[in-house]
Amino acid sequence: LKEGEATTLVMKMHNSQLTLIDEEKFTYSDGWNNLAEDVDQVILKLEQKVNVTIKDTIFFLYSNLIDEKTKEVKKEYFAKIKELVKKLDLKALGYIECYEAAKYILEKKEEIPLSTILIELDHANLSLFVYKRGQIVFVRTITFTGNLIDDLLTCFQEIKGKFVLPSRIVLYNSKDLEAE
Repeated sequence: LKEGEATTLVMKMHNSQLTLIDEEKFTYSDGWNNLAEDVDQVILKLEQKVNVTIKDTIFFLYSNLIDEKTKEVKKEYFAKIKELVKKLDLKALGYIECYEAAKYILEKKEEIPLSTILIELDHANLSLFVYKRGQIVFVRTITFTGNLIDDLLTCFQEIKGKFVLPSRIVLYNSKDLEAE
């Protein structure tokens, strides 16, 4: 789930292996106001397409939906997710912040602890995560002005002189990142 759009993944567990069956990206019809209805339409479409019933759910959330201090889903988003689960009779298994999933995938692929600057872009927010030897050493979420370089410089000013930054930057988002 992101601010104005989401991707629904249908996955199946077989012999301790998780397999992607299908996916559907969609834009919310009215922000988070009609989230349950929008997700219901997508789930119905996917259930018919792949001939399964979807119940167990894990939510992948962008960092701007999480309170930086409490590390919990912000109240306004939590209420909408709770409503969604209840209306659609889903079993919520929990949530994962997208940056944690990205870290896991990169470390598994490279077989070494992550040392990188991970940047999560959403329409209105930019989240920056600095990893050194697998440990997160800096996190900041700011309003995304549309100028990636200026926004990054703002974040880097906060850590200037505190430690050496990793040499690699990884950007992720569901939109085309080539321009960035």
